[in-house]
Order: sequence, then C-alpha cells, then structure tokens
Amino acid sequence: MRMLSCLAFAGALTAGALEAAPPSPTDLDWLREQVGGAGEAALAYEAQGKVYLTELTTGETEKVGGGRCPEFSPDSSKLAWTSGDKALGRMRKGDKTVHVIAEGVAGDAGVHWVADSAVVVVKGKQWVRVTLAGEQQPVPELSKLGRGGKECDVKLGGDGVWSYIHKGRWRTSDGRSGKASGECSFSLSPDGRIATGLEHDHTTCTLTAIRKGARKGRLKWVYDRKKPKGFDNHRWSSNDGRFIACQDEKHNTMVVFRVGSTKCSRMGKRGGGEMYGDFTVGDGEGKPWPERE
Repeated sequence: MRMLSCLAFAGALTAGALEAAPPSPTDLDWLREQVGGAGEAALAYEAQGKVYLTELTTGETEKVGGGRCPEFSPDSSKLAWTSGDKALGRMRKGDKTVHVIAEGVAGDAGVHWVADSAVVVVKGKQWVRVTLAGEQQPVPELSKLGRGGKECDVKLGGDGVWSYIHKGRWRTSDGRSGKASGECSFSLSPDGRIATGLEHDHTTCTLTAIRKGARKGRLKWVYDRKKPKGFDNHRWSSNDGRFIACQDEKHNTMVVFRVGSTKCSRMGKRGGGEMYGDFTVGDGEGKPWPERE
C-alpha cells in the first residue's frame, strides 16, 4: 500500500506530492507522536447508520449507538451526533449516559459545537443555539447564510464571525461569499477561515481561503498506482487544524493524517457505505454533562 500526500501552508500555492517512506497505514504510535504529549486523542465516525468511538491511546473502538454526523466539543470531552430528528450527546470518557440535546432537528444538517456546552442545529427551518442545559435561542445571522443539508459545515470564529458551507457554496456573516474549489465532501477548518473541497478524482483536495489572512493549499493523495482508489468524506478536525479525517475508499476504514505530513494512519474498524468522522486532540477531560431543570 502506498500513500502520498503533501499539504504546504508556507505560501499561497502548495508544493508537489511527496512520497511517504515508509508509509504508516496502521502505525498508531506514529500518530500518537504527532499528537504530542501522552498522545491523547480520539476519532468518532459513522458507518452504516452507527456511530463509533476510537481512543488513540488504546486503539480500542466502542459502538456509541445509532446515528450520524458525530462531532466533538472544542475541549474534546463531549460527543454529539444526530439520530433521526434528535440531537444526542454523551461524555467521551467515563459516564456513557446518552442525553437528548434537542428534538425536532433536521438530522442531515448535523450538530455543530460552538462552545464546550452549546451546539447549533437546524430546527423549524432555522438555526438554533442549544445549551446542554436545555436553553434554546435562534441564531438569525447564521440562518441568513443557509439552513443546512447533507454535508454542510458550520464554524464560529473566535472573533464572532460565522462561516458556513453547503454544496460548495460558502458564506460568512461578515458579508463574504463564494464557491469553494472541488466537487464534493466540503469541510471548514476549525477556525472557519478555510474551506476544503474534494476534486472529482478523489485524490486531490483543494483549500480555498474564505476569510482574510487565510492561506491556500492543496492535498494530493496518490493512493494505489495499480488499482487507483482515493479518499472520500474528508473532515477537518473540529478542534485541531493539524489533522484531517477521511474515508479510505479501498479498505472502508477511517484514516487520520497530519496536514503537511507524508504519513497517515488508519483508526477504528472496517465499515461500509459512506463514512464520516471527526478527530479530536485532548485528554477528554471536562466538566460533567449538566443537569436539566
């Protein structure tokens, strides 16, 4: 198995692809080293209607339950996903109680963290901010940008500016808009300043700067020379811009690779169909799930 990848953030254009020597498709030690510290990180992903959670330190995978669109909180301690018309969540470690965050949501729009204790979901054809304690408030500035749909992504920048992408069309709440390069599998960087799009050959991912000061780039993955297979459903880590998770189309597993590196590693179990994941860096420690009044 040969994997080639390169993503250069040094300038406006990327360098050519570099060969991984040696490749590390199953080397979790390499990924732990890239994460740094104790190598604490986790991957959550959906496969065939179920959500799974894999801890990097142990490499062990558990089934969380039925659902899709998993995403970690910024502090890495909590996980949320959709199941039917509900947004559900639980602690990443320790207490495995599944909580209902909100009901009557548009499942395809996903659930997106905007703080360690609050998410946004589409409800009643508008975006709504929901705290884990149950408080709900409309977000009109986000609703003006778009109202979700399959593979949409939403980020709230540290300066209070919303970024939104769906079907390649991106908009920001400070008045910018445009079309990201690529054909499918669009995603936003954790700070909401860059959009990624997968090109039709499924071996090239192009980065589009959607806010001032953001850099451009290009990811080229030469996967298998004899029987070409690429990647799909790539998703930028929700809390660490160094990592991207995607589906290995040949082996139907999730792969995590470091931006700018020439190596990547598989995590989790073999799946099937469309697989989407989120990779988070952190020890998973955080405040307990709040009680609802």
